[in-house]
Amino acid sequence: RNNYCYPLPMNRIDRSEGLLDRVVLLFLFALFLLLSPLREWWAADDSPWYAPYLIWALIIALSFWLRRQLLRHARGERDGD
Repeated sequence: RNNYCYPLPMNRIDRSEGLLDRVVLLFLFALFLLLSPLREWWAADDSPWYAPYLIWALIIALSFWLRRQLLRHARGERDGD
């Protein structure tokens, strides 16, 4: 039976849109941290030396977590077909 003529169940569509929203939010969050006036706070002379490293570590950790979510979603989609 040909399965790709039928629409995806609603829960899969909602999850895909939610994951895309997370990617956009992570990108906007990274832009906010790296390009906003908040940058002056963590790049100031009196801030701890590790402040920029914490910001980058946070962005990398969130990216890693998001990548795992995307891979888990892709595997679930393949297993369900």
